[in-house]
Amino acid sequence: MPLKIREQLYPVPGEDDVKRLTGSELDVIETHFDVDGLALMRVLAAPNAKRVTGISRNRAMFSLAWVVLHRADASVSLQSVMDEYAVDEFEVVDGDKPAPKGRKAVAVPESVT
Repeated sequence: MPLKIREQLYPVPGEDDVKRLTGSELDVIETHFDVDGLALMRVLAAPNAKRVTGISRNRAMFSLAWVVLHRADASVSLQSVMDEYAVDEFEVVDGDKPAPKGRKAVAVPESVT
């Protein structure tokens, strides 16, 4: 299921041949939000699961959006994604549509789903 951001589709980490979240990506997410990165991303896979304090679906969506956008353009920071996008601009789309040409793919790690 790709992530749609402003009409562009991006495959998410862990899907198909897309590499899972890296340690560096998790470190940025954990440092920014001061929460466990995998627990944060698990919110997207299990929205009704019991949550740890500080973990929200919005934070998870911003984190996922940052990963896919950062992989497409390494100069994108998590803070810039939070500053320039609204959470309602992110949508997980059903189906297997490929990422637009020139965009790199990203996916949620299997341990998160």
